[in-house]
Amino acid sequence: MIDLAALTVALASERYTHTSLADGTGVILDIEGMHVLTLNETGEFLVAAVLAGAADDAELVTRMVAEFEVEAPQAQADVAEFIAELHTYLT
Repeated sequence: MIDLAALTVALASERYTHTSLADGTGVILDIEGMHVLTLNETGEFLVAAVLAGAADDAELVTRMVAEFEVEAPQAQADVAEFIAELHTYLT
């Protein structure tokens, strides 16, 4: 399991800038590495939840099921995949 608190700290660091866009998507800019991670609506939703203090993967899954038309098993797989990808990008 990846520590969401560590992702929150990384996202809040001076190295990264997160911007939510008007269309519901977003971007994360790695200032030092000069890379951009584009976020679709779901990715933006998950990053916002992490930054808002989501405690763990289970909370992210609960939030996804409440927000989107997705069953819990699919949400769980999507959250795991996204958080792993985000962790790779931020480390």
